[in-house]
Amino acid sequence: MSFHWYGFLVGCAVLVGGWIAELKARKYKVDSAFFERALWVCISVGFISARLWHVMTEITFYADNLMDIFFVWQGGMSIIGGVVGSVLALLIYAHAQRRAAYVWQFLDIATFALPVAQAIGRLGNYVNQELFGVPTELPWKIFITVENRPVQFQNQSYFHPLFAYEMIATLCFAGCLWMLEQKKYDLHVGSGTLAQVYIVYYAVVRFGLDFLRPDRGVLLYNLGFNQVFLLGVLIVFCVLLLRKVRLWYAV
Repeated sequence: MSFHWYGFLVGCAVLVGGWIAELKARKYKVDSAFFERALWVCISVGFISARLWHVMTEITFYADNLMDIFFVWQGGMSIIGGVVGSVLALLIYAHAQRRAAYVWQFLDIATFALPVAQAIGRLGNYVNQELFGVPTELPWKIFITVENRPVQFQNQSYFHPLFAYEMIATLCFAGCLWMLEQKKYDLHVGSGTLAQVYIVYYAVVRFGLDFLRPDRGVLLYNLGFNQVFLLGVLIVFCVLLLRKVRLWYAV
């Protein structure tokens, strides 16, 4: 049996993310029994939905390579699909357990862990030579082998390291949270504010970075499928945050 770095790094991302989430859950006195069960429900469903989302956005490829759908070690896990699936699973599970009031608390706690887990997972993209951008000659360019280059760029050797850009962005967010915690800043854990802020932050980052993706396709005007989805998410959560800010000022 061969060793697959991609799978190893994704596994590390899950373990580290879960560890951070459990530490924060204890710190903020979350119901541990509910949190631990809900965490593994979200991880399990998120893994499946991350793969399905990727397959859906690359359906033209997988239509002719059906068995490749199951070869997850080759890469192809969408963080967008993973989060969407995890949140839906959390909502269903919380409702079934009559713990709907804990949903925002769970998501706020997860916000401490998700950016770090994403950063670790993106190292897997580097190993698999995926999630790179259009050709570039910038000093931080990365070399992509011929077999991994898009058809239209077969004669180009160096590309934008999109995975690294996202790693930096997510780690910056995680670093900001850590600093705010150290300064005893009230993060309103449990109100849903942290989760909503991160969703807006990541939506903006990913929306912008996707313009550099050579494989994004075009769904609406010059926007890819993920960008159209993120634009809708961005609008919804900006409205939620603005309403929350208004309520704070009213108080």
